[in-house]
Formats: sequence, C-alpha cells, structure tokens
Amino acid sequence: MAETSYPTAGGGSVTDTRYEALMARLAGAGMLGAPTLSPLVFADSSGRQIRVAPSRSAMVRGFRWEIDAAGLTWPIDANTSGQPRIDLAVLRLSRGSGFAVRFAVVKGSPAVVPTAPAATQQEGGSGVWELPVALIRVASNTGAGLPVLIPTDVTALESYLGPQPVACHSTRRPAVQFGLLISEYDTGKTLIGTSNGWLVLTEFGSFISVPGTAGWSSSTTTLRRNGFVYTRFEFIRTGATGSLGDTLLTLPATHCPPHYIDIVGLSRVGTALTPQRVSVYPTGQVVHAFGSPIPQNADIAFGTCVWPASA
Repeated sequence: MAETSYPTAGGGSVTDTRYEALMARLAGAGMLGAPTLSPLVFADSSGRQIRVAPSRSAMVRGFRWEIDAAGLTWPIDANTSGQPRIDLAVLRLSRGSGFAVRFAVVKGSPAVVPTAPAATQQEGGSGVWELPVALIRVASNTGAGLPVLIPTDVTALESYLGPQPVACHSTRRPAVQFGLLISEYDTGKTLIGTSNGWLVLTEFGSFISVPGTAGWSSSTTTLRRNGFVYTRFEFIRTGATGSLGDTLLTLPATHCPPHYIDIVGLSRVGTALTPQRVSVYPTGQVVHAFGSPIPQNADIAFGTCVWPASA
C-alpha cells in the first residue's frame, strides 16, 4: 500500500487533475469582484447575439477565467421551430482542452413552455464542469438574422465568491466588505459585512441585572443575543414620591436601542393599577415620561421589550 501527498517536494507530481482535486473545494466556483457589478451576460438589441461584459474574472474549481477590456460578442443559433427556446450561458472548464475555462452557450430545446438545459458538472479527471452565468430566451422567427435579442431576453444567473472568513479581536475588525464573515474571539460574536455595515449573526450573551438610580430599586434584567436585546423593566420607588422626568436606570452601552423608543406599563399602588410610560434613549437612560408620580414603596413594571443591538 502506497501513500502520497502533494504539492510537497518528493510527493506526487502536481498535474492539472491533481491541482483540481486539491483546489476545487477550496477555491469554489463563482465570479470575482463586487456582486453589485452589472450582469456578466447581456443583450443590447443589436442582433441575434449576446455580449459578455469586459474586464471580468471568475474561478471555476481553482482555475481562473478572465475576459479582457474588449469583452465578447457571441452569436446565438437561429430558432425556426415555431416554439421558444431557452439557452444556457456557462463558463466551462474543459479537461480535455488543457483544463481551459471558456465562455460557452448550451443550446436548449424548443417547447411551448421551454426549460433551460442543465449545466454539466462532471467530477473526476475527464469531461467538463460548467458554471451557469445566464439564461437566454430565443423566440422563434424565420426572418434572416432574427430574432433580435433585447435586454429582457437575458436573465443573469452569476453568483460571486465572497472574501475569506477571518478571526479577530472586536477592537481590530477589518474594513467592512460585503459577504465578509468575521468571528471575534473576545466577544464570541460572528458578524457578516453588508452594504449597511456589520450585521450580527450569532452571539451568546448572559443575563445581567441593571441597578436603579438613587431612589429607585430595580429588578431589571437584560440579555443580548444574536444581535437583539431582550429587557424586562421593573422598579420600586424606595425614596419619597418620584417625579415625571426621573431617570430610573441607565442601560450599559452594549444594550442600548438604536433610536428613542417608548414603552407602556403599569404602576401598582395598593390594588390600583395606573398606566405609565417610560422612554428609553440611545444613550441608555430610561426616563419616566408619562403617567402619575410613583409614591414610596409602589412599583412600576413593563413587559419584555426587544430591540436590535448595535454590531
């Protein structure tokens, strides 16, 4: 029984087949660049043809494909069947052609309700592996050079490879990139980059108790988990009768709401229940905003409140 590893010195020679086996799962298959780019394949009503956008690149199972600044114009086969047809545009890795990756169009079959041909994705050291990038609808027409393909005849299918995930400290995050996944080893958070900044995907916080300000006893508990804060407010007036405008407590910065919010609850004096309202500010202050002053030893309580936390 023999073993080998590659691409180490003295190991198995790194053929294209072995390179694909080594890199396919690591490099993946998809377009490179920003996913906000215009579609790779488009039609511009200039004839029975499609165009491939210039200066684009992709990876197909570890093999890089590029198109230069001239782009590409690709003629589409005529359709005189009397029924529409859907073709599939692909980036094709051809193992029998030196493992070259090239743009290609797979011709579909006309039908009353046509469907696109499936991409061929053969594993192993022979055959082809195709990455779908667009659907092309081809109407039936017997005129010379027809049908002219218009923009709505092409449906983009391409997807983009994201940046590699990283691990970091919460104070040393990399610059935001769309799709970049980061794991913070000090907070336990996992975040993903979006067009609006960082979005918390997962975190595992613990319940914490927040004490009241002078004259108020608080049994408030708050929990931060997966980008949301869950808080239950409850207070007892320990000092003399309070006043509207009192700050009942201040939340920690990591548990503050992103904007001012009002929360409605009830106070209890003896057996009487009275509606009350507090305002929670982005700075963390919880202020008695509406209702009646709370006498000594009376309580004021609110249900569980939820709001998104900052990343």
